[in-house]
Amino acid sequence: MKFPYYKPLGYPEGDYRVGPLARLNVASHCGTPLADDELKEFKKLGKGQCVHSAFHYHYARMVELLFCIETAKRLLDDTEITSEW
Repeated sequence: MKFPYYKPLGYPEGDYRVGPLARLNVASHCGTPLADDELKEFKKLGKGQCVHSAFHYHYARMVELLFCIETAKRLLDDTEITSEW
């Protein structure tokens, strides 16, 4: 397992997170209606700050999965994609 950190600060003072939790902490929106609504709820967990709890990695993954499902549905419903030309 990797434990990335900012070298000038050293470990553990300079440690940081990567992955879905980090992506949602820096995101302003997801780009689909339901995922955007859920992102707002996710951001409330941080009370104006970043969400740090490792437990919330699962929540972050669920928000990203919701975005993927909404995007897949939009693409499948697109008649331009499913047409036979």
